[in-house]
Amino acid sequence: LPSSDVVVLITQPPPETISNYVRPNDRRFRSQQDDLLPSFTDAEGKVFKIGDRIACYKDGLLTAARIMDIDKPSIPHVDPALQERVFVHFEGWGPEQAKMVTPLDILPYFQSAPVLIGPLGKDDLKSWQEYRCFYQSDEGRLAREHTAIVFDETMLLHECPCRYRDNKSTSHPENPERCIEIMGTFESQGVKRIRSRMATKEELESCHVGEHVATYFSYKRICMPKIDENSDVKVCEESVADIADVEKKDSVGKVQKLIEWSPPALKDAMSCGELGICCDTTYNPAGTPNAARMAAGSVIEIVCAVASRKVANGFAIVRPPGHHAERNQAMGFCYFNNVGIAANMVLKNYPNHVKKILIIDCHGNGTQDMFYDRDDVLYLSLHRWDNGNFYPYSGSPSDLGTGNGLGKNVNITFSSEDDKIDAMGDTEYVAAFKHIVMPIAMQYNPDLVIVSAGFDAAEGHDDF
Repeated sequence: LPSSDVVVLITQPPPETISNYVRPNDRRFRSQQDDLLPSFTDAEGKVFKIGDRIACYKDGLLTAARIMDIDKPSIPHVDPALQERVFVHFEGWGPEQAKMVTPLDILPYFQSAPVLIGPLGKDDLKSWQEYRCFYQSDEGRLAREHTAIVFDETMLLHECPCRYRDNKSTSHPENPERCIEIMGTFESQGVKRIRSRMATKEELESCHVGEHVATYFSYKRICMPKIDENSDVKVCEESVADIADVEKKDSVGKVQKLIEWSPPALKDAMSCGELGICCDTTYNPAGTPNAARMAAGSVIEIVCAVASRKVANGFAIVRPPGHHAERNQAMGFCYFNNVGIAANMVLKNYPNHVKKILIIDCHGNGTQDMFYDRDDVLYLSLHRWDNGNFYPYSGSPSDLGTGNGLGKNVNITFSSEDDKIDAMGDTEYVAAFKHIVMPIAMQYNPDLVIVSAGFDAAEGHDDF
């Protein structure tokens, strides 16, 4: 669907933009009635519909909001009433603040109620009336079925303490503003917003060893199953709630052994003066674990939405990124390998729809390692290599895979003997896609394509 033919579904679009496209008096809208809009009913019998002004809690405060969408996905073995989610836009705040809530979080809006409105002011009523018309139109339906995005404000909480010390948020190329800028761009596009969630331990362990998952799973000390059955049992009282079956026996009646792991020690000095897990990767105990789990879970959700034919394609606006994260090591801004985890989950959950996946990346050493011996995932990377002298010092063109994965690992490398920045540009990139990437992709014929859309290949930062 051409971008010129779609209208924003993230937040309230500018009145002049939607007015030029949607004309409420147009004959195609005459048969549309408000009673056809998606709705839900609260415990008191109050009916809420798309476009209704409501009150909803934001950061503990009762805030004015608008209903953008109502999502009723079909998840097996779950009560349908527990699946329902409502996508709300908070009046006067930017698109990055919009989020999915449950119907229980929605309250009727009363003009006299002490509700909070954001710094941008009250929303325009006309734009919401026209948005209702657009939502019911064929164009609105196509927009919702074509492209989806997933984002959650939880991921903004992963930030370096230097931000509070001297407001140097831009000293880190991977910062909250990156997602905020992307959300601002999507505000002018037509997309479907889907729910986000945190990845589970089991999902994370599809790519990472248990010790790594435990280290970055929570800011609390937690316990995980012990690999060595002869080791002593250690129970962490702080984490009993996280592991409900800590005292249960397994299927053969044997007591499960546990081992305690703690969050990472921050030993490496970063350029901003704070300590991180390595010289460029910050760790915030209060925000990083939840942000990392939310990033991985959100990529799973968007990939599964495409695999289940709910949408045609999607974009996950997530941080921290993931393609450098290895099985037992966080590095290069990355903690959990988001794309690798999502690929494993979609192959497991949709075996009839997805049997082969193509991953296109830009120097994802962690992702390459995870699928190096497999033929159900073709990993293809285009990246600056400088004959092995550029971070992360891997991704050689001779790395072709092993075992069943032989030939399913492709590295298209760019090097310059003179170390010139302009050794590769748009021309070389397009040529690589036309003559190498697309022929290999067409021959492999994947059921699903996942792009690790990192921005290392983009001009704009000295290190990249």
